[in-house]
Amino acid sequence: RPVTQFAAAILEDANKIPSGAAGLYLLGMISRRAGQREQAVCCLRMALQLDGCLWCAYEALCEMGEAPDPDVAFGGGGGGA
Repeated sequence: RPVTQFAAAILEDANKIPSGAAGLYLLGMISRRAGQREQAVCCLRMALQLDGCLWCAYEALCEMGEAPDPDVAFGGGGGGA
């Protein structure tokens, strides 16, 4: 699949993405606007993995119906009171 090849290429050269998580977020938003949904989701998820506080990536994923589990995305321990 093209997205799998895309994801593999990004992961292979993730250090070459300018500005790290912010660069992946931007690439994800460009992909989204270009109608490349799977590629956009891939980039946005990777951006969130690199920077768990990148709220705009989480928000974009939610808007696309791809909301990650908040406890996983933001490292919540659950714990409760």
